[in-house]
Amino acid sequence: MAKRPVILFKSPQEDVPLSSDPYYSSFTSQGYGPLAIITVIGHAFVNVSQLSDVINAGPQDRYGGVIITSGRAAEAWKHAAERTVENSGAFNDCSWSTTPFYVVGPRTGSLIRNGSSTIQHLLPDPSHVLGGAQSGNAEKLSEFIVSDYNDRGISLPMLYLTGDKNKDTVPRTLKQHGIPYEELKVYETSPRAGEAILHDIREFKGSLQQSDTDVSTWIVFFAPSSAAAALPHVQEYYDLPGLESTPLQTDAPSKRHTLIAAIGPTTSSYLTETRKLQVNVISPSPSADSLAIAIHEYDTKDEST
Repeated sequence: MAKRPVILFKSPQEDVPLSSDPYYSSFTSQGYGPLAIITVIGHAFVNVSQLSDVINAGPQDRYGGVIITSGRAAEAWKHAAERTVENSGAFNDCSWSTTPFYVVGPRTGSLIRNGSSTIQHLLPDPSHVLGGAQSGNAEKLSEFIVSDYNDRGISLPMLYLTGDKNKDTVPRTLKQHGIPYEELKVYETSPRAGEAILHDIREFKGSLQQSDTDVSTWIVFFAPSSAAAALPHVQEYYDLPGLESTPLQTDAPSKRHTLIAAIGPTTSSYLTETRKLQVNVISPSPSADSLAIAIHEYDTKDEST
């Protein structure tokens, strides 16, 4: 199988070189490349003081668990925990180490477990980070929470950390099963400047070798919001497959053909239902290895037919 270029529309890990990003490692190990990670959405923490006050007060008699459905929410918790320690000037008596933290996906679990030594008491012990790999999306996590909440005999409300674009999957399920919760928005998103996105796409396309001309490029989306921001610019340089398996905008012969992958069902639904695009691969779970393996299996099967 010829090497396929890959564009991932996601935020790269902060302070980590591209070669150390887990998605870069997973795709190169499967024989893909060149690879680009293009940032589409910016994030800003909000309600930091409010979350810091919550952390400082501790979970005792207040919360039965914390729900985190994104890496940004995990980062917001750690940011507020750092603020808590800075403001207190010393370790306070509260501890969140034995509080259940319910998370979507292994990366979110890893983020909330690992922090600086000064805030370890404000983070969960590894044994209390629940869901993770077996709860790869909000629907699966909601089902897990309901089961675990009842098994533990918890009666206190859950603390649900959200962004500004969360779907109602988790709140709806909690309400249906009579589980109390408090919702706190901890980050907001905003699109990156369109010209900057276009520049990165143009630079990557221009860097490809002539030998790659006839090889389709994998375009990977990680959220409906980032897909919405990226697609108008992607379409300037790439043909995108429609649901009728006919490339869109085929009047532009200089455009490269593509295959589309989504990190999960929510993003896939947006691409197929709202944007009328054909999604070739949906990652079975939101992890780098799962995504890269699923795409490789698709290419291998397609090559053998």
